[in-house]
Formats: sequence, C-alpha cells, structure tokens
Amino acid sequence: MENELVQYFLVNKDISMGKGKVAAQVAHAATIYTYNILKNCNSSINYKRAREDFEQWYHSIQKKIILKAPLQLLEELEAKGYFSIRDKGYTQIPANSLTVVTLGVTTREAVNEIVNDLTLL
Repeated sequence: MENELVQYFLVNKDISMGKGKVAAQVAHAATIYTYNILKNCNSSINYKRAREDFEQWYHSIQKKIILKAPLQLLEELEAKGYFSIRDKGYTQIPANSLTVVTLGVTTREAVNEIVNDLTLL
C-alpha cells in the first residue's frame, strides 16, 4: 500500500551493536520523534502535516519498518534534519556514534528513493 503510513528507522550497519543495543537505540529514536511531534520542537518539518500523519498512524496498526543503512546515508539524512540518535558511549560503542535515524511517520511513496535499496534489519 503506497499511502499506508509507516514509521521508518534506519540502523547503522557499519557499527557492531548487540540486539538489545539496537532495540534501545530504535526506542530512543521513537521517543524523540514522538516527543518532538507532540511538542513541535523542531522547525525543520511541517508539524501540522506530521502531527496529522502521526495521529492517523497511532490510531491504526502503528506499522514500523527497521532497515539497515550505511553510515554515509545516515549522516546525509541527519544533515537534512531527520531525527537521529548518537550514542553516549557508556557500553558497546564509542561516544557520539550515529546509531539510528528515523524518517518519522510517512508513506512508502514519500521515502521510496531513500529506502528502496535498503534491507530489513
């Protein structure tokens, strides 16, 4: 379904993280995205549209897709204002490592050129 709303997470495939670490990093990204949508904290996105999409997604099946992505793509997306997670370095990976970028709640069509060549985690 092209117009189906999905929350996308892109996980850095160029660093080694255990399953629990990946789960925590994706959870951080989901939390930060949700907080920002509810509080309108980031001026780089259209909040009216993002909030409407989030509300619709929240009241549906809350589909999430988690993909593996190279660090270079994550850095490009972070520079464009997508929500990103950089680790504090307390456990498995060096401080400031870029671990996850979320594309937020969007349609497949809207992000197809970003995710088309990526594979599921």
